[in-house]
Amino acid sequence: MNLSESENPILQSYSEVFKKRWNLFNFINGRNPEKIKVVTDFLKKIVEASNFSMCLPIENLPKIIESDLIKNAMETGASKGSTIGGNEVRREATENLYGELPKDLKPSDYPKFGFLSGKDLMKDLGADIDIFWHYGSVMLTFKKENLFNRTTLTVGSSLNFNESILKSPVPVWDVFPMCIKGHATKMLPKPIPMFRGFDFFYDQIINGKVSTSAPNQLAINCDDVPGFENYELQFFGELRFSRDVESIHFVELAGNENEIINELKPKLDELNIPAQNLFGNGF
Repeated sequence: MNLSESENPILQSYSEVFKKRWNLFNFINGRNPEKIKVVTDFLKKIVEASNFSMCLPIENLPKIIESDLIKNAMETGASKGSTIGGNEVRREATENLYGELPKDLKPSDYPKFGFLSGKDLMKDLGADIDIFWHYGSVMLTFKKENLFNRTTLTVGSSLNFNESILKSPVPVWDVFPMCIKGHATKMLPKPIPMFRGFDFFYDQIINGKVSTSAPNQLAINCDDVPGFENYELQFFGELRFSRDVESIHFVELAGNENEIINELKPKLDELNIPAQNLFGNGF
């Protein structure tokens, strides 16, 4: 599938921007075709081996189930985690990532943000639940096939430390190393030094420091270098709870997670969506 064939106007317009950035990446790094192949192959493997997930605050879950819609920050005005700063920050970050945005966008046209998670959650998240502290104590895992052809990827957060200027999302069905922190994608009043994220990430792969089975160990494996927090996903289009959610995991941060999940259990059972405490038993 080509980005230009997407039903989403942001992805449609990004198609031409993507080609230009792809050419620029190859101009800068094209003398290292073996490096490009190693990193590309790793990205393909980790996308294939991982789940598509999203974290959110426990108090949002009843409303999501009632409406059957998972909305983005532009629709809700949420300011959890890296969305602090409101809609303008998210709009600016989206433009940095995808280039000049089409006019007359609806809030629902903007992406929703998630991440790759490992099949073995205890291996992937058991030693470090930082992502729950940042985004919320409930993790939704999606039916991957429902979202695959409308999802893009960046290595690391797109908002932390203004990272959106240094990354170019790639479609998950055609991953490429330009999704790694590198040169600035737009002219700025004060230039940002280029970071050789591609070379750095290649070294981590060659040295066996990163794993395709534990994507959320990326920050630890990369010695907490900014720009390598996790593998961020950008979901486009409508997300229906009943149609698109495969399972729920949660951790006890607010103290009321078990109580709320228990109250929602009849509806979850009706939808055949299992819910489980990451460190406890299923419901």
